[in-house]
Amino acid sequence: MYVPTKVKWLLKFHDTLVVFWLPWCWGSSDTAVLRRELGRYRWRTSLNVSRKLILLVRSLMWPLIGSLALIFSWIYFSKNAFLLSGRSRLRQLWELLVFSLFHGFQPSEYYERKLYDEPILAEIGVFLSEYDTKALAVATNGPSAESVKSKLRFDQACRAAGLPVAPTFAFLEPDANTSILSGESIGLPKADIFFKPVYGMEGIGIERWDYHGETDQWSYNETTCAEDALRQHFYDLSTKQSYVLQKALRNHPEVADLSPGGLITYRLVSVSDNVEDPVVIASHMSLPRHLTTTNHESNGGIEAEIDLATFELDAGYSFIPKHERHETHPTTGVRIKGRVAKEWPLLESLALQLHALFPDVSSIGWDIAYTTEGPIVLEGNTFWGLHNGMYLGKTAYVRRCLNVIRSSNSVKPQSAPMP
Repeated sequence: MYVPTKVKWLLKFHDTLVVFWLPWCWGSSDTAVLRRELGRYRWRTSLNVSRKLILLVRSLMWPLIGSLALIFSWIYFSKNAFLLSGRSRLRQLWELLVFSLFHGFQPSEYYERKLYDEPILAEIGVFLSEYDTKALAVATNGPSAESVKSKLRFDQACRAAGLPVAPTFAFLEPDANTSILSGESIGLPKADIFFKPVYGMEGIGIERWDYHGETDQWSYNETTCAEDALRQHFYDLSTKQSYVLQKALRNHPEVADLSPGGLITYRLVSVSDNVEDPVVIASHMSLPRHLTTTNHESNGGIEAEIDLATFELDAGYSFIPKHERHETHPTTGVRIKGRVAKEWPLLESLALQLHALFPDVSSIGWDIAYTTEGPIVLEGNTFWGLHNGMYLGKTAYVRRCLNVIRSSNSVKPQSAPMP
């Protein structure tokens, strides 16, 4: 979701984790206890006076700064939210006051998470923000988190365990480009190619080159290249940052009608406390819109939540070109709301097997595709984001995080980065 620049600037001051006078600190629910524990962790791991001072200043200034961010967010988003949900702008303002100043959340997240379409005042006690989840990832994730973040190490771990991962042709590093690009002995694979930055985000820089056997050439958008020219193109880009060269995947026939052509992916969030077996707590499907390479939000991608009890899809949401709710796909016309994701058990099984490889990572958002070859994992994300109206306090997430934090309280703290 696009957030106005002035709101982004104000949100840099947001850090309410150590302000114990905020009312949510008085609660006895697991969610309130977890937020208090997180505040204590943030204070303990700020090991020098300047870090503690910055934390205090940001926290104490939030009622003033947050009020300005609240007003700007309300002005910018409330009209469209009313058109989508029917919730009056005055009621939105009241809910924003409770959400941001009484509970200390970022006002923009009220709109990002579609909380204007939820019974927010009744459910706010079990809400955790994306800001909280990022701080909790720092506080609770073990050493294996680095293997999840590294595409190369993650790929190796999955292959060693015999789990299906996207076929990779090469990892291309700026200081050590492989012979697939620099020499004559190895040519490019005669297949559709997915070329993406190793450390990329939101689909930026991704290219999908489709192979045409009749001409022995590849095409992307309106560009067509023979092998030598395409190899040089990949080489030039990979001298600036790391890339991975993968086989482009195709949607399974059971779900292909939900896409105009791009790959559909599923985000499954699983949690672990390194004691009990991992469990999946939430999932949504990301659908491409128009003829785009990826289903990311910046390309108008649509997110539809999957009910874990019934496997049914809820209506989809998109932010670009504007906030929209979709009961049917705007490009293909296929119904989204109420459709049963019959493939769900296969996806869940793969996510749990994957998390078992990294049991000391408290939570991971898995990106999995349901392809013509079955479920295939694309990557794991330790900062996995929230989807519409997601109340983590209703899931196993809070209890698992509490278990990890409490078990580590006796460990000497190390300085943790600010999320």
